[in-house]
Amino acid sequence: MKIIDIGANLTDPVFRGKYRGKQAHADDMPHILERARASGIVGMMVTGGSLSESAEAVRLSREHPGLFATVGCHPTRSSEVDKHSGGADAYFAGLRALIDDNRDIVVAVG
Repeated sequence: MKIIDIGANLTDPVFRGKYRGKQAHADDMPHILERARASGIVGMMVTGGSLSESAEAVRLSREHPGLFATVGCHPTRSSEVDKHSGGADAYFAGLRALIDDNRDIVVAVG
């Protein structure tokens, strides 16, 4: 059976060894992806819950075959829209640019 993880929160710093802003251990992303593949996961949708996370999801998807990105703003992060230095229009334009520029790996928007 082929398994695709549709909600991989790999943009969380803990997968890079960071806890509460401090490096607790070495970046283990390659090992995480190896273990996932070894267990039968053939693809992952890396969740972008904010503009910055969406950009990170796209970056990770470009770096690692089998990863795809979602782009969007989770309701729990909606305050970031108003706080964005360029305002809400710039925030959403940034999301749109990520989608438009990465149509080959952005597979969901929300």
